[in-house]
Amino acid sequence: MGGGDNMSNTTTKTEQKKNHLHRVKCSKLPITIGDIKKAIPPHCFQRSLLRSLFYLARDVIFVCIFYYIAITYFRVLPSPYYYYYLAWSIYWIVQGCVCTGIWVIAHECGHHAFSHYPWLNDTVGFILHSVLLTPYFSWKYSHRRHHSNTNSLEHDENHVPKLKSQLRWCDCNCLRVVSHYFSTRTSLVVCIYGVPLLIVNGFILLITFLHHTHPSLPHYDIFEWDWLR
Repeated sequence: MGGGDNMSNTTTKTEQKKNHLHRVKCSKLPITIGDIKKAIPPHCFQRSLLRSLFYLARDVIFVCIFYYIAITYFRVLPSPYYYYYLAWSIYWIVQGCVCTGIWVIAHECGHHAFSHYPWLNDTVGFILHSVLLTPYFSWKYSHRRHHSNTNSLEHDENHVPKLKSQLRWCDCNCLRVVSHYFSTRTSLVVCIYGVPLLIVNGFILLITFLHHTHPSLPHYDIFEWDWLR
């Protein structure tokens, strides 16, 4: 009896897992955009310039502190040399994480969530993304197109899967890692700026990939897609 119960539980869990990965039905949703907005607390729609500036200033201060520590103290670390390499490795990870936060603030500027002033949003977003080698305005327009056509097979721009009829035996569903390489005159520039920038881009790719490629996340063709889905 106990063994049978265990087998039944295992079967149920397996079925639940399979159902979780099933394609979502494309029936018309019984809600509207207005219903969704009503379900969101009103304070979520309130933009605060002071709060945004606080987060921006905090991250910039952290970047400056880590830069100062690296440029001032790493060169005088005692032997053996693995202390030196360990210190740089920690710096790259920490600075990359903080700079990713700055990139996210610029991302919110593109959504005009930074403040009530469009000119200020674009100015801050342009400066921050330029420092991180991201073209702000072209990204802003393409990103807006993505949010207007999320999961559309014809019009979306982020991780759109191929149709079965388009797949070939050599195709594989792998993360395409794009690295940004640039030439510099000194290794210090690479250590201070280049490696953290690569980590930022790695985080951006990872975040985008995880947001758009879950097996249960459906994509719709032009006959099924609408914005609420």
